[in-house]
Amino acid sequence: MQAQAPEAMSYQAVIRDVNNVLVSNSTVGMRISILQGSVNGSAVYVETQTPGSNANGLVSIQIGEGNVVTGSISDIDWVVGPYFIKTETDPTGGTNYTITGTSQLLSVPYALYAKTSGSSTPGPAGPAGATGATGPAGPAGATGATGPAGPAGPAGPAGATGATGPAGPAGSAGPQGATGIVSVQTASGAGADPSATLSFIGPTTTVTVEANQRIIVIFDRALGSFTGANSLDIWVAYQAEDASIQLTGGGIFSLQVPANTRVPIGINGVIGPLAAGTYTVGVAGSTSSPNWNNNEWGAITTIVTN
Repeated sequence: MQAQAPEAMSYQAVIRDVNNVLVSNSTVGMRISILQGSVNGSAVYVETQTPGSNANGLVSIQIGEGNVVTGSISDIDWVVGPYFIKTETDPTGGTNYTITGTSQLLSVPYALYAKTSGSSTPGPAGPAGATGATGPAGPAGATGATGPAGPAGPAGPAGATGATGPAGPAGSAGPQGATGIVSVQTASGAGADPSATLSFIGPTTTVTVEANQRIIVIFDRALGSFTGANSLDIWVAYQAEDASIQLTGGGIFSLQVPANTRVPIGINGVIGPLAAGTYTVGVAGSTSSPNWNNNEWGAITTIVTN
């Protein structure tokens, strides 16, 4: 199976001005850089965007869909990280970037990772083995005897030709090429509302893996409140049978919404390598607010890779 790789990553940030005041319902100017190696590393990709903030100062963008300044997100080799996202912001909507932040990209989004992880098509055959050495030449045949004097006697018979040496052994076959995507599963639905107890808050999939395989997770869900809510933390998570929920990746913390509002939330991550077994996979969350009660659709895609 082959999968088309979407060249974009979801990113959210809350914008405050130099006085720590929320920049609400405004157009802001942003320059986004992907740095390689460290927080002061070289920029392998730079773009600019001018998103709008909501009433809480929250902006949501897709990195890879802005105005490209330099580089190409499709040319980034995610294997040679670590990588860091640097954001520079002008709260007035221009290019006078006065607010700067840098954070490590802890989990590579599904498609940008999976497109370089191989495919389920078997790899090419290894190179042919070297040709065996030529066997030694057989001994020369004996020379025929000379005839008696007088009339010339007949020529003696020609000596026998030496035997040909045996052929060298054939070279061994090259190793099997690595495989990539093993399986893909999807699910959708509303799922449970967030609560004080850590639990899955959206649709989940049941995934069976072999030892050392990984699971790429792409999750989206609309979350909100009729009366206003805050303090929601979410993570990509998994759970083995009869075990507790395990969290992975950096997570998204302190989400909040005003009354009668519903906001789409997206989070991606990579789980593993895992022990062989069957796992429930999804996104788990917990909150101290009881008011997360205006929630709708959700969708999850899980991809098993070697």
